[in-house]
Amino acid sequence: MDGKVAIITGGAEGIGRALAERFLDEHATGVAILDVNEPKGRETENQLKTKYKNGDARVLFVLCDVSCKESLENAFQEVKRKFGDFHVVCNNAGIVDEIDFESTVDVNIKGVIRGTYLAVKYMGTENGGSGGVVINTASAVGFGVDPKFAVYVATKQAVIGFTRNVAAHRMFIRNNVHVAAVCPGVVKTALLQKSRVNFPLKERSHGIIGRARGLYNEIPISYVTNAVMRLIENSEKMSGAIVAVIAKDRMKIISPPSNL
Repeated sequence: MDGKVAIITGGAEGIGRALAERFLDEHATGVAILDVNEPKGRETENQLKTKYKNGDARVLFVLCDVSCKESLENAFQEVKRKFGDFHVVCNNAGIVDEIDFESTVDVNIKGVIRGTYLAVKYMGTENGGSGGVVINTASAVGFGVDPKFAVYVATKQAVIGFTRNVAAHRMFIRNNVHVAAVCPGVVKTALLQKSRVNFPLKERSHGIIGRARGLYNEIPISYVTNAVMRLIENSEKMSGAIVAVIAKDRMKIISPPSNL
C-alpha cells in the first residue's frame, strides 16, 4: 500500500475499519472512510488521525449512502479532490435486514455494482488513472444455505457472480482494473448486532451445506485483512478470484481467477 490511496465503503467500523487500519499500517498515502453512520465515521476518523503519523493528511471520512447513486459518486469526487488519484476500492458496506429486504438489496448488491463501475471510471487508464484494484466483500454464506437470511445470502451470491463476470469484462481489462471478492466466515462485528430477521436468532439453523463446508466458522478479523492484502498484492493474477476465509488464517480459492 506504500504510496497508494484506498476508498473503503462501510469503513466506520467492523471489517471496514480493520481494513483502514491495515492499509495505514502498510504505509498507505491516504485512506477514505465512506459510511452512512456519521457519528461513528467522525469518531473513527479522529481516532485514526491521532493514531497514525501525518493522520490529518492521510485519513478522510466522507458521509455516504452507497444505496444512493449521487451520494456515492459525490463521495468518490471528494476523495479525488483530497488525494488526487486513488488505487484501491473496497466495496465493503453491507447490512442484514430481512424485513426491509429492499434496503439489503440496495446496499449489498446495488452499492457494490455502483462502487465497482465508479472505480473503473476514476481509476481506469483510459480515464486518466493508473489502474487499480477493486475488492468486493461477499460472505462465506454465499456458498451455503441459511433460510432465515435468505435475502442476505442471495445478495452475497450476487456479489460473487458479479465479481467473477465483471473481472473478465473488456472495459476493466483495458483500464487495468482488477476485481476480486473476499468471503469471510463469521466475524463478530456490529453487522451481527444490527441484524433484523423474520425469525428469532435462537431458532437459526444453518443448512447442512454450510455446516459441512465450515462456512460458519468464527474467525478473527485479521484473517480477513490478511486475505485482502494478499489479493491486492497479487491483483493481476488474482483478478476474478473468489476467496473464502473460513479458518486457519489462509485463503481458500473457491472459484479460480477468471483468466484461467
